[in-house]
Amino acid sequence: MKCNAGCLPRAGLFNSVIYAFYIVVRCGYFRRIPFSKSEYRDIELMKYEIYEKDSYMVIALSGDVDLYYSPQAREQILRQVNDNHSVLIDLSAVDYIDSSGVASLVEAFQIANKNQLEFSLVGVSETVMQVLQLSRLDHVFPIHHSVSEYIEHKKAHS
Repeated sequence: MKCNAGCLPRAGLFNSVIYAFYIVVRCGYFRRIPFSKSEYRDIELMKYEIYEKDSYMVIALSGDVDLYYSPQAREQILRQVNDNHSVLIDLSAVDYIDSSGVASLVEAFQIANKNQLEFSLVGVSETVMQVLQLSRLDHVFPIHHSVSEYIEHKKAHS
């Protein structure tokens, strides 16, 4: 079934749109936004742990760092940076990060650089790395495989 103007058949275009939507959802690039807090029960909640290791404050994030939870992450990261601590952000357990989470990392990175503090991402998960690569931020942030690898690297170059 071809239209008179030589365009794709409507059924073909419709199927293409449905297939593209399926790929986007299947690959995890689209997240369902819940309408209420009660709908978050089936979605991984963001959690964080803060601890000190060899004069670095490590902030280990886990779960989804999205529009709903990034203000929490931002608050904790900025608190450490504003208290003049060198910060390592452990993203090994982060399943998803959106632009608001990335913006929090960029803001903290800029403040750390301004205050001449060390700021690095460690243990970046594959999904987070994809977001950083798409935005070319993998060339901006110092990224290391783990907290211990970063500390060994710094000791070797001191």
